[in-house]
Amino acid sequence: MVTLIVVRRLPIALILTVLVVAAYTAVFVRLVWLRHENFGSFDYDLGMYDQGIWQLAHGRGFMTIRGMHLFAHHANVGYLLFVPAYWVGIGGPHLLNIANTLAVVSVSVPLFGLARRHLRNDWVGLGFVIAYLLHFAPQWKIQETFHPESFAAPMLVGAFYYASIGHWRRFALCVAAALIWKEDVALAVAVLGLAVGVLFRRPKVAVVTVAASVLWFVVATEVFMPAFSQTDAVYDGLFGPLGSSATDVVKTSVRHPSRMLTTLDCHGAIDGQPKVSDGPIEGVWCPDEGTVESLDNTPIGMLDLAAPYGVVPGIANPFLTAIGTPQHVVNSATTVNFTWDLRWHYAMFPFIGVLLSAVWTVVTLLRMPRRWVRMGGWLMLATMLVGVVASHDRGVGPWSEAYDMGYWPLERTRFDDALRRVLDRIGDDEVVSTAYFVVPHATHREHIYTFPNPWRASNYGIGGVPKPPDPSTVDVVILNRRALNESEGALFDQIAASGEWVRDVQTFGDGDLTVLRRRGR
Repeated sequence: MVTLIVVRRLPIALILTVLVVAAYTAVFVRLVWLRHENFGSFDYDLGMYDQGIWQLAHGRGFMTIRGMHLFAHHANVGYLLFVPAYWVGIGGPHLLNIANTLAVVSVSVPLFGLARRHLRNDWVGLGFVIAYLLHFAPQWKIQETFHPESFAAPMLVGAFYYASIGHWRRFALCVAAALIWKEDVALAVAVLGLAVGVLFRRPKVAVVTVAASVLWFVVATEVFMPAFSQTDAVYDGLFGPLGSSATDVVKTSVRHPSRMLTTLDCHGAIDGQPKVSDGPIEGVWCPDEGTVESLDNTPIGMLDLAAPYGVVPGIANPFLTAIGTPQHVVNSATTVNFTWDLRWHYAMFPFIGVLLSAVWTVVTLLRMPRRWVRMGGWLMLATMLVGVVASHDRGVGPWSEAYDMGYWPLERTRFDDALRRVLDRIGDDEVVSTAYFVVPHATHREHIYTFPNPWRASNYGIGGVPKPPDPSTVDVVILNRRALNESEGALFDQIAASGEWVRDVQTFGDGDLTVLRRRGR
């Protein structure tokens, strides 16, 4: 009875907001649960992160899946917060994915707070939350499974919220809570500090925030990560002719700015339209026709991020849009086009910049005394809501075309059931080499590899360092023989024919489940 009275006293818009967030969370928790449960999650990145955190919980940290220490990969200090869950036996892919989903959805809280605090209007807050959740970006960040950027995002938006109401200690706590998740969060935090300094006339806050961000970035990249690494940074080889390291890329950008600008234009960083160059350009890598064709309808430009919000709101406040600009420039400058794709975790901070620009522009307009200016704010909010509904097929929720395209493995197959029975018979101490989609289901062991590792190095270490260990250490190999390419298939057949293994094959319509167990073990 008391609960009913309390609910009746709550504003209807607040109740609707809670219901929308709860329903959205329930839908995506179920979907990401099924994705892993039905063998739709991968070694990179869920499998390696899960093993890395499990290793930390056991006093280690080396990811045999990736051939490097967890902290050599990135400065993900926040992962230590998950270690206690692994100590008590509840840590694992499902926990990480649910936490990732909750983190992505929790950005809704400070967004709603901006409307409630500055406008005293929960209906606007509901509009902000819907505009956020129905944008394609959050949906794909959940589908991609666990990534650290998801945990930094609500802290960045929370920091802006507290800055907007002058709670500077809480602002600082949010900034610190964002920085622990990854070294490049410092880039977004630094720009956030500048934006706060300009928008709220707090130059000292800007200076301190930028200084703290730069300090953390330098410590993370020059001290912390190298302490765990045997070679260069994991991202140093991604920039082609712009440079062999992040430092080289910065130097090139200063000495030859046209090379960086031409690269970004070739890669479609602004308009989302990658271009083939008419001929070789010194110091620039442009995609070929095949790459450009493969990126058709893929969101890669800042305008693609802003489009669901009607473009203008997402870029109306350049100080806030700029929060994600450093990361977007870095992502778009690489020669590997998966970093250009705005659906994936690389684009979380560019999206947060567009989101805050749109939301704060609406808040600013709705606070104006002139009625016609306030009407502009309502029009912008309406544009955002209509835009995310009109662009729903760019997402991956149940309302999108992508929902039935295999991104969510909604049904378990007979092959999956047989594979699970095989995994149940694998000992915790046995060394396993298996397929990328099986790896996340067997990560809680000291040694596990994605085939063809350790026989042939593949995405292991950096530049051949370290080398994979002796293949004779492997106890069990689990693969879908039919799914292997020609090279890996030939290697597997050679291994199976060596006489060192007992072979078991189960044939299904969707694959040949083949298990090799080393004789005498």
